[in-house]
Amino acid sequence: KNVTFLQGKSSEIIKSLSLKRIHFAFLDAHHVTREVINEYEFVKNRQIKGDIIFFDDVTPSLYPGVVNAINIIKKSNIYSIEYFYLSAQRQYAIARKII
Repeated sequence: KNVTFLQGKSSEIIKSLSLKRIHFAFLDAHHVTREVINEYEFVKNRQIKGDIIFFDDVTPSLYPGVVNAINIIKKSNIYSIEYFYLSAQRQYAIARKII
């Protein structure tokens, strides 16, 4: 009852959400930098220190836009980023808010 799965174009869905707090988010946006950053910004503004964002498809050879977005996020020093490489086709990142 505490998990909500949303499907659709993230830029449209985000506009309809009235969430005050997001403890954990699994982001699987359209795999271009701008869309990943848009989802990230929405979630970031509703998280506090210790909250988590899980990024899907952080695979350079397949989704360079996602990787680029993670690199931008990492430079902000708001989240610590841990990478998980399961295979050449399946890579993920977990971001924990540190400030």
